[in-house]
Amino acid sequence: MTDKLSLSRRSLLSAAAICALLPAAARGAVPMVPPLARRERREFMLHGRTRVDEYSWMEDDRWPAMLRDGSPLKPEMQAFIDAENQYGADVLSAVKELQADIARDMERRVPAAEAPNMVRDGEWLYYQEVAAGENYARYFRKAVSGGDAELLLDVVALAAGQKYFDVFDVIHSPDHRWIAWAVDVVGDERYDIFLKNTSTGEVRNHGIAGATQDFVFSGDSEWIFWVYQDDKGVHTRIARTAVANGETVTVHAETDPGMFLATARSRSGRYLALGVRNQETSEVYLIPADRPTEVPQLVKARQVGVRYRVEHWEDRFVIHTNADGANDFKLMWADETAPNIWRPWFVPPAGVNIDRIMAFRDFLVRVDRVDASNRMVIIARETLQETPIAFDEDTVMLSPLNASSYADNELLFIYSSMATPQHWFAQDLNTGRRTLTRKRVVGGVDPKDYITRRLFATAKDGEKVPITILARRDTKLDGSAPLYLEGYGAYGVNTDPSFSSRYFSLVDRGWIYALAHVRGGADKGWRWFQDGRTFKKKNSFTDYIAVAERLIDLRYTSKGRIVAYGRSAGGLLVGAVVNMRPDLWGAVVAAVPFVDVLGSMIDPNLPLTQPEFPEWGNPIADVRAYDYIASYSPYQNVEAKAYPPMLITGGVADPRIAFWQPAKWTAALQARSTSRSLIVMQLDDDAGHSGNSSRAGQIARWARDYAFAIGSVERRWSASTA
Repeated sequence: MTDKLSLSRRSLLSAAAICALLPAAARGAVPMVPPLARRERREFMLHGRTRVDEYSWMEDDRWPAMLRDGSPLKPEMQAFIDAENQYGADVLSAVKELQADIARDMERRVPAAEAPNMVRDGEWLYYQEVAAGENYARYFRKAVSGGDAELLLDVVALAAGQKYFDVFDVIHSPDHRWIAWAVDVVGDERYDIFLKNTSTGEVRNHGIAGATQDFVFSGDSEWIFWVYQDDKGVHTRIARTAVANGETVTVHAETDPGMFLATARSRSGRYLALGVRNQETSEVYLIPADRPTEVPQLVKARQVGVRYRVEHWEDRFVIHTNADGANDFKLMWADETAPNIWRPWFVPPAGVNIDRIMAFRDFLVRVDRVDASNRMVIIARETLQETPIAFDEDTVMLSPLNASSYADNELLFIYSSMATPQHWFAQDLNTGRRTLTRKRVVGGVDPKDYITRRLFATAKDGEKVPITILARRDTKLDGSAPLYLEGYGAYGVNTDPSFSSRYFSLVDRGWIYALAHVRGGADKGWRWFQDGRTFKKKNSFTDYIAVAERLIDLRYTSKGRIVAYGRSAGGLLVGAVVNMRPDLWGAVVAAVPFVDVLGSMIDPNLPLTQPEFPEWGNPIADVRAYDYIASYSPYQNVEAKAYPPMLITGGVADPRIAFWQPAKWTAALQARSTSRSLIVMQLDDDAGHSGNSSRAGQIARWARDYAFAIGSVERRWSASTA
């Protein structure tokens, strides 16, 4: 690869340009024009192809290490971000009152206080509470026999004074002597893990840093197993650290930088599982939980095209795998003494994908997915008789909880839909008795006032693409309603039609909220995922466009009244479709969007490049992959055309989507769009991939996005701002 710098520039960084890059407050008057970035033509050669990038100067080869060492951005880049943020704030001031009103709506829907969801483990009940007005949780436990609650971890106090603070997965040891939690204070998803003695209050770290979110106690509570990742996010080893003295031993060293590592304890509590995986293969190692220093036993070596997971079930292992061409996965079993010898058990009927399995002492729960919804089936260990868990609603989501009791055969699960808030159930698998233990009450939301429907669009190749919609019953379905269309379509991640109170800030204003279950997700099974990746990636985009056109044909909305929304890889989705069909959309909201796919995937020094070759292809080694990615990558395909209003957001501390991706895309759009539509970027200096870590920050983000959507569709922007 060669880099050729051309000195032909549209603009040099003159005094006038520097002034344009300064925040409005420093200039006095506020001209409502975007701060057009400097264009510097650079040519990059690979496979005999020339890639031109006019904004590559925004990139920074110190990233992502700079996130931890506190290095500042390059002055010109910081000035551009400041200017764009100020411009965006000036534009959004036109809907400032609406944004505040939406934020108040969202706050009102957060329960002031509700009974905590208590999870029993032995003689203790564990739970967490978020007090009214607080942004973080406090973690407690209390004895089953009674007595006062014991405060285990006060995240509110820990987060005080921090610009960003994320606590992940507070867990307790099997003997209840310790709790452990992971903390990220930057936003780069590299965690420090802490241990606390529940008797003395002593807190230890033992130097556990650079960890992922995966960690687990050994069965004897003497060790904690965790995954280390380097500063590029590559998972390099699984380690175990002694709780008592911090002795750390590498249990598994991974030499393939394209693999992800994970740790888990079986639901029976008898085994630790060490996982190695990517989108194309996986392997599992087992360790007896009560003998954690034993050498891990490999179940089956990784094989390209074969993925599997292992669940211990009394005297056997159940294998959840796609081996032998089982695209929607199947179940096999192995004797506990020979986990590498797999025997056939169950293959689902066509159109049914096995999502996951959960073992109990005398039962197995299988979670199936059919046409973007799921269902649960109970299987008795002695007879293998199947009993489905049924509800009337078609678009329901059933979510089994890991806190379910293995020994007691008690399944805990959450029932919800886009219109129905979460209901927590406990089902005795021995008797079939189901008990509603808790119900979320959301202020102003009565499920009877809303409708959910499952529709289907016909894709270009004839596939039926599921759509889930939420609307008020009194919303007219005559084409007049604006519609917010969410999509993702990557990594086999499902777009679940579950409940979120934020939807109602739009729906109660006469909007329709719709989910497009496009290919690239696994909403209709693993084949659905495979048909939306690598050389079939464009199916995701044409599916999304087909969904929009179907909703227009059915008069749920009309052309120009649809807001396309996508986040991360969903940002790639909406970035591609706005290039393909800019006329369809009333606006686009792209959050932390992965839009420079080509530039990212040909840079092996970036985090996640090598692990994501199975998802997008390897354009470094394969010219076909290079050409295919170049044909859809949103940044490379910005052209002189009439783009709709667009809100593009990101975070400087994002370890997955480099901050310059939304910045470069914004600059290209602002320079080339032939319409007078607003192209606005908001880049948060203190946020990572998930945005602001506090509840208040999350609400502010959603309120801003929705206010922009409403302002765009209702044309609230004055001529001076457009």
